[in-house]
Amino acid sequence: MATPVLSVVVVSDYAAGEALASDGLHSTLSALARQRHAADVEVIVCEDDRLARALPPDVLDLCPGARLLSVPATGSYALRNAGVRAARAPIVAILDADCR
Repeated sequence: MATPVLSVVVVSDYAAGEALASDGLHSTLSALARQRHAADVEVIVCEDDRLARALPPDVLDLCPGARLLSVPATGSYALRNAGVRAARAPIVAILDADCR
């Protein structure tokens, strides 16, 4: 697989599985899917281990190729740092999951 030119780290640290959080993540991933070229951009959704299990099962399908990074940490800084470490591109953008 070719190295992407951009990694987008989506940090979902606000009560995953709740309607408000799920709606925001759905909107963000849908918007990213409309904007990107699959070969050039990778999307990483970072979530606390405990909350990752509560994500809707179809949420990653909204943005083909997106991957879930389940992190054994709480707090947005730890999630952001883990996402940046997992990124494969030389340029990394960080979005909150509710910022479409």
